[in-house]
Amino acid sequence: MAACLGFPAGVASNGITVFQPQILVLGATVAILSAVIPYSLEMTALKRIPAGTAGILLSLEPGVAALAGLLVLGPVELIATRVCHESFASRCSPSRSHRPSPSERRLRKVLLTGHSPACRVGR
Repeated sequence: MAACLGFPAGVASNGITVFQPQILVLGATVAILSAVIPYSLEMTALKRIPAGTAGILLSLEPGVAALAGLLVLGPVELIATRVCHESFASRCSPSRSHRPSPSERRLRKVLLTGHSPACRVGR
């Protein structure tokens, strides 16, 4: 996904030079080293360690990523990332004070009963 989003920007800034074989090999190498290898190592480790240890390590992963982001990106980018995560989490978490709109109530009724009032045939 990142390559699809970044590719037009690379072509716009560097033109046809992004199609040079050295650049393509470098991009493929970065993709493999940053995604495939860590994922395969994580899956291999999860098979070999106890479930409790795996749960602790996986719960520490976001915190370690935040610290790495602080060291690499600096505090401003980390704060922006935190704001994005918090807004996403607050939007996705159910709220007790949220009252469904009439359209949400109709949709819920259709999903629960399987009958839509708009699809009455012959009436």
